Amino acid sequence: MLMLKLLTDTSDILEAYKSFRDAAYCSDLKQKKKINFKGGGGGEGKVCWYPELRLWSYLKRRKKMNDSWNIFGIQNPNKYKCMAPDCEINTPFQSNCWVTAGAFAHDEHDRTFVVHSGRIGGGKPGIGKSAFWRLYTGEPAYIERSKKQPLRVAVVTILDEPDTVARLAQFVWMVAWIKATVTIEQMRKKKDATDV
Repeated sequence: MLMLKLLTDTSDILEAYKSFRDAAYCSDLKQKKKINFKGGGGGEGKVCWYPELRLWSYLKRRKKMNDSWNIFGIQNPNKYKCMAPDCEINTPFQSNCWVTAGAFAHDEHDRTFVVHSGRIGGGKPGIGKSAFWRLYTGEPAYIERSKKQPLRVAVVTILDEPDTVARLAQFVWMVAWIKATVTIEQMRKKKDATDV
């Protein structure tokens, strides 16, 4: 069982975020695109495309909210005018109270991890934390907490490793698959209800 400690010092979190951003937003293939959410809202930004991984990313520090907005998707930006994120891994810059689903943690060997609570959205019924953990096929890690049970998290990636972006892509694809699976389950439930 992988036990991790949450990064809580702001300077450590900012350093981890810089490493995350340097890895996940460094492709030369950037394009300005509209970004829309399935649940509503959106904006505009330069998405970074990793064609070999079929992954796009947009990472932005939000100073007013003291966090980062980190969104990812699997559609090819060369084929779409508007991008719809499949996954958000937003991280706070102060001690995490899990308002955002992402965080940084480290292990006993001082490796820094990007972790996710499993709280996913998508503007559709059934998509959420319980569906994530029901369908997630990766090994969970656990965040040590004083006076509480360890918190189960998914490891998104390990920073400063040769496969940092490949692991990130694997996680984003997993979230996209989970959302698609839940959508299909919901459609079957509706069909079964109308067939009765």
